[in-house]
Amino acid sequence: MNRKSIQIFAFGWFAAACCLAAVYFIWQPQSSDRAKEDFEETPVPQENSMEEKEMIASLESSGYTVLSADELAELQEEKDSRTEEQKPPETKVKTILHIEEGMASGDVASHLQSLEIIESADSFQEQLQESGAATSIQSGEYELNSTMTPAEIIDLISS
Repeated sequence: MNRKSIQIFAFGWFAAACCLAAVYFIWQPQSSDRAKEDFEETPVPQENSMEEKEMIASLESSGYTVLSADELAELQEEKDSRTEEQKPPETKVKTILHIEEGMASGDVASHLQSLEIIESADSFQEQLQESGAATSIQSGEYELNSTMTPAEIIDLISS
């Protein structure tokens, strides 16, 4: 195939597409007339005029439970209060912290966080810096538990 035959082939496809488009848009029946016929044939659904009590009875006979907004709020409050009562007491983590000579305050803070004695190593390190105890941490072994405050831990390891 040479260039001229490819051009003729492409022109043929273009002409066929134009002819099909003309047939589709010109000789197609008017869609508005057909839509009117469809609209007239479609019956308008009647509203179901069940009363509230009838609806509730129908739902309950199908196995559903129907609650008013007040009853639902009351049930949610009861559930929340039961959940609070059933919370397990916080477990007290007790451990021995071994601080080696030359350990940095950041290392101590991250070690305390990994032992679950403190929640945030960054905030503990900030408290160490603010109290001036970051440079006076003593090496040794310390018995700690999770109920101790960061200030108590700082006092213990820096004295």
